[in-house]
Amino acid sequence: MGTVDLEARADNVMARSPMTGQGKVTITVDTDRDCLVVRPSGVLDERGYPLLRDTLRRCAAETPVAVIVDLRHLVIPSTAFLTVFTSVYVSTACWPAVPILLVACDVRTREWLRSSRITRIVPVHRALDEAVAAAGTQPERRRSARCFPREHPGGAVRRFVTATLAEWGVDQLAEDARLIVTELVENVGLHTGSEPRVRLELRGDVLTVAVSDDDPRPAELREESLGVRSFSGLRLVSKLACAWGNSPTNAGGKIVWATLRVRRDRSGDTRVRPSR
Repeated sequence: MGTVDLEARADNVMARSPMTGQGKVTITVDTDRDCLVVRPSGVLDERGYPLLRDTLRRCAAETPVAVIVDLRHLVIPSTAFLTVFTSVYVSTACWPAVPILLVACDVRTREWLRSSRITRIVPVHRALDEAVAAAGTQPERRRSARCFPREHPGGAVRRFVTATLAEWGVDQLAEDARLIVTELVENVGLHTGSEPRVRLELRGDVLTVAVSDDDPRPAELREESLGVRSFSGLRLVSKLACAWGNSPTNAGGKIVWATLRVRRDRSGDTRVRPSR
C-alpha cells in the first residue's frame, strides 16, 4: 500500500488545536508485515476526532491482519478522546473483526492509557515490532474477491459464490450466501453507477459476504410501508445474516457486508448454525 496521506479523503478535515490554535491533525498509513500502521500527528480535538475515526474504519475495511496506531506524534489532551479507539473497535467487531492495537513508546503514556482502562478493550504495546508480533496470532482469514460488470451480473456472481464456498468446504452456506450476494449486487445496480466488487471471507467459523461500490452513501434498511411485509433487498439480508452493516472504503465508496456462521461437529463436518 505504501505511504498514503488520507487527509484529503476525509473531506480535507483540518483540526486546529485549542491548545496552540495552529496545529492540524495529519495521518499517514504504511504497510508493515500485512498490518496497516496508522501514524497520526498533531493534537486530537473535536475536529480531528472524526478524521482519525474514519481513517481507522477505512483501514479496517481493507482487512489487514491488524490496524496498529502509533501514538508517538499524537497529543491527546483528555481521556474523553480515547473513545475514538473504542468506538472503532465496537463498530468493526462483527466485520471486519480486525484488531485495533496501540503503540506507545513512552512509559508515561502507557501508564496514562492503562489508568484510563482503555487497555481492557484495545491492547497497548511498547513498540511496533511487539504489536506486529501480537497481531500475527490472529486466526487465518481466507478471502477471494472479484469485480463484476454493471449489466446483469447476477448469474456470474452466484457461480463465483458457489465455487468458492465449495473450495473452502462450507458449501452448506451457499444457498443463503447466494441470496445475500444477489440482493447486495442488485442494490449496487439500482442505487449507484458502480461495478459491484464482491469479496468473500472465511475467518474461523464466520463467513462474510461483502459488496463494495463507489457511492459513499450508506445502505439503509427502510421501514415496511402500509403494513406490507417485504422479504427482498436489505430486509432479506437482515433476516438471513447473523449481522450486517456498512463500512467506508479508502477509495471513497462503501462496502456493505453480511455474516453467516458455520458450526463444525466433532467429526470436522460443517453444519449451518441457524442465524434467524
